[in-house]
Amino acid sequence: MKRIYLLISFILVILIANYIFASEPYTPQRGSPERKAILDALRDSLKTLEIGKVVFVVRYLKVKDGWAWIETLPQGPDGRNKYEPMDALLHKENHRWVIKQIRPCCGECADDPECEDIQRYYKKLMREFPSVPRELFPK
Repeated sequence: MKRIYLLISFILVILIANYIFASEPYTPQRGSPERKAILDALRDSLKTLEIGKVVFVVRYLKVKDGWAWIETLPQGPDGRNKYEPMDALLHKENHRWVIKQIRPCCGECADDPECEDIQRYYKKLMREFPSVPRELFPK
């Protein structure tokens, strides 16, 4: 009986420690499979525009608890063709990164104060997707 109590106590300690020390947001390394998968999801979303091969200059990328927030400057492979910045919220579903929302370009959200003010936009995303961790977004 004493062993059962010890085992239950040990399991409880591990569960509490996991809760207290939940994962911290991190930036996947350049060239890592996770970073490539996130950028490939962005590339897939641009295929309908028929702009050819796109390289993303990553300004910001954080991942936590199956969510990712990325801010990029898309451009052509030679760097001459530059496109509108692309910021996106992604979620990992069935081992794939799926875009949940792409932030509209400035001209597209002139009537939306939550879009113009980036902190309000982050709050809007957290309302729409309640499991998104706040630590994912820049301060």
